Amino acid sequence: MMALLLWSGGFVLKNMGKPNEAIDKYRKAVNINPKNCLVYSNWALILLNQNKKAIEKFETCIELSSGQFPDVEWRARKAIALLQKKIV
Repeated sequence: MMALLLWSGGFVLKNMGKPNEAIDKYRKAVNINPKNCLVYSNWALILLNQNKKAIEKFETCIELSSGQFPDVEWRARKAIALLQKKIV
């Protein structure tokens, strides 16, 4: 339950334009429940201007999802493809 509160708090902070505070909440959520792929997906969105770090978070999201969240996995794969084009 605490991980869910931290995740939702991070989501709200991200939307309020407070990325550093959101990342702090996501870190805490991962410490409580390291297998929540949705946390990694939202974390990656904050890091879009840091391509390699965002790709790492999206890849973790896909790995943890294991087919449970196909829409999230699809978005993560598309984001990775776009970010990799930016790196090259």
